[in-house]
Amino acid sequence: MPVHTGQTYQTSAAVPARLRRMSRQASRVAATIGVSTAMILTGGVPASAAPVDRFTIGRAVWNGDVAHVVFRQVGLKPRSANRVAVRATGAVVAVCLRAGVPILTTRSSGTVGTVVRQVANRRGAVTVTRRLRLEVATPRIEGLNCVLEVRRTVRVTLHDLHTGAVRTIHGRA
Repeated sequence: MPVHTGQTYQTSAAVPARLRRMSRQASRVAATIGVSTAMILTGGVPASAAPVDRFTIGRAVWNGDVAHVVFRQVGLKPRSANRVAVRATGAVVAVCLRAGVPILTTRSSGTVGTVVRQVANRRGAVTVTRRLRLEVATPRIEGLNCVLEVRRTVRVTLHDLHTGAVRTIHGRA
């Protein structure tokens, strides 16, 4: 008996092949949904594939308009080339105080990034020092009779582009 599919007719012998094809497509969609769900729940990398954090030390200092970043990475293949994305975000929070009571708060931030290419030594380790120009203007508050209190913070994210390892450093300003 023919099966109606839009404007064309197919014999019942063609239906099983079409159903198999649809079944394969549905399986691919289900697998994609499963991987996507795992990535969302684990922050981007499925738990079974989560890389070992190879960043052993990290330090960040924000002085003036320069963020100084130092980190060490171990566990690399000896003499191997590696790339690490370095992203620094500086934030300036200014609070206008009158008699110790905040009357106005402002926030400014800026982000700068670079990719560091490095070659591991024969022990599979590398130490990297970088200076990043990070300019964030301190907000000016005029016309209010208050004392301005300013707090600066810096956060650096290291992301190994080969293994996917990520480390966040909360530095000082």
